[in-house]
Amino acid sequence: MKRFIIRVSVLFVCMLLLLQLVRHTEAPATAKTAAVAKVPAVAKVAVSEVPAKVLVKEAAACCPIEAPTAGVDAPLPESGLELPKRADLRFSEPVAETVFEEFRRWTESQMVAGANLQQGIQLAQQRRHALLNLIEQDPQRALELAVPHAVRRQLPAEILRLLERQVDASGDLMALATTLDGNRGCQIDRKVTLRDGQVFDAYTYGRRGAIPTRDNIAIHGLALDDKLALSEFPGRVLDPSELTARVEAGQSVGLSQEQTDAADGPVIAFGDGLITRYADDAQAIAALLLAEGAEQSGATAALASDLDGVIAYSPETEGQKTLLIIRVDFPDFQGQSASDSTLQTLISDMNSVYTDMSYQKATF
Repeated sequence: MKRFIIRVSVLFVCMLLLLQLVRHTEAPATAKTAAVAKVPAVAKVAVSEVPAKVLVKEAAACCPIEAPTAGVDAPLPESGLELPKRADLRFSEPVAETVFEEFRRWTESQMVAGANLQQGIQLAQQRRHALLNLIEQDPQRALELAVPHAVRRQLPAEILRLLERQVDASGDLMALATTLDGNRGCQIDRKVTLRDGQVFDAYTYGRRGAIPTRDNIAIHGLALDDKLALSEFPGRVLDPSELTARVEAGQSVGLSQEQTDAADGPVIAFGDGLITRYADDAQAIAALLLAEGAEQSGATAALASDLDGVIAYSPETEGQKTLLIIRVDFPDFQGQSASDSTLQTLISDMNSVYTDMSYQKATF
């Protein structure tokens, strides 16, 4: 009888051990299921309850400087952004600046009956001096006062050599910051290097007013001596005269996907060769914004070799990054793995280390 009790006791213990083993074998699957149901997440220093997900970030595809055609059927942005007025339409209107208005009137008389050449040279010289100053002080206004293609083609060579040059190209833009003495802040100078090796002091405004160093972007503007008034857009509206001249020279006009039979839609030149006609102003603006986004993301930089020896800002490795911390609470191992304050301290410490190691170029 005593032996029987001992055997029963041993058998009972074995059964308990077996049940415990089965329980532990099934526990991980249960824990994984439960983990999806309760996963707190921390982004930067904020903590919130969200379901756990597998986050996959697709690599951004590189794209050349080309006329955007896909996805430009969005409505005109609420910001009230308008397509720049064509150069030929602007030049036909009187302007307030005396030097530029006198030269404009001289060109009108030149095209009608032939004006006094010496007077034209004198006015062109005065205009040139004023334009050099205006490029530095107000590059947007300098662009608005540019002489259009339709007028230039009728002017004598003695006048043309005194005028600005239209620039439609691609190249690198370098921003240089210099700290001023006496706690007077810093001065930012910009230079543009074109594919043909030309270098200009660039003056920006508007959407490109605070542009950092960028590689392989569209360069549109007007150049005089070594100064360049850089347009705020990565494209330029062509007037009919210039469009005709480009077509006669062998360039083809691409059509946007939305273009149908609108022969009078705006035509945009992108970079150093591509020109595209759009159905209306809204589609042209959307295309310009798409091209601008590609430049800001750095997507165009990988498509060409560096020109100025300066590596441009990379949004993939520089700038402020967002952290996602996932805390998992398993049913068979309950309890908070890390407190909010602990994780906030962790992020703060990591931010200090990465900021120092990257020379203030990467933060959290």
